[in-house]
Amino acid sequence: MGTRTVGSYFDRLDRELSDLPSARRHELLEELRNHVEDALATTSDPSESDVRNVLEQLGEPADIAEEARQRFGITRTRPTWREWTAVMLFATVPLMMQVFLLAAALAWVIMIVLVVTSRVWTARDKTIGVLALPSTEIVILLWLRAEGHAGIVPIALTLFGIPLVCAVYLGYRLRH
Repeated sequence: MGTRTVGSYFDRLDRELSDLPSARRHELLEELRNHVEDALATTSDPSESDVRNVLEQLGEPADIAEEARQRFGITRTRPTWREWTAVMLFATVPLMMQVFLLAAALAWVIMIVLVVTSRVWTARDKTIGVLALPSTEIVILLWLRAEGHAGIVPIALTLFGIPLVCAVYLGYRLRH
């Protein structure tokens, strides 16, 4: 009993600990899981209230994560205007490319600088952000080369789809 409650608790805790190094995060989660299992093992058939009591004694995931950050000397970085501007540029550059090619190129350069200098996104997030627009152009060129003509629908889906998916992904990563 309480498996869903424990799972939900550790999912929240894992999200709160996302800015810790992977090895430390996994070590801490394993340590806390063992603590919960040991505490529940003292009861032959733990009820939902037993599970909730053990988790309440453990503490709120946000508090545990904050304590872990302090212990490991990690400061939590929050998204700033830079990250949100980069996300907005990802969403608008495809539209700008249709009308203002020079403005789109300048916006792309600004977006890359904002993504690369971010203290919030991981190296993986930055790589995805940096490669999103060039990969859009490569896919369109490959379609044109393979087909001789790609048609408006695949080009439009690629031109708008890849940057928008990237914007959604980076925006999601800012919140988690």
